[in-house]
Amino acid sequence: MNRTPSAFGWIGRILLSYIPVLGLIFLLVWAFGGTSCPAVKTWARAQFLMVLIPMAVLFILASAGHINFG
Repeated sequence: MNRTPSAFGWIGRILLSYIPVLGLIFLLVWAFGGTSCPAVKTWARAQFLMVLIPMAVLFILASAGHINFG
């Protein structure tokens, strides 16, 4: 059955997604097949894009020499 998670279920998923590397892994699993709930899948895809886009911008700026990390 495809039930939408409860409020505590959402809080748990949000907190897990905040863990730096492990959160990305969880988002990938939820976004691409680790859940049968469409709401969780859509949320995970949106969250993953919200992480991926700034990382891509930082990579492009660092590659172009506009940002020096060292």
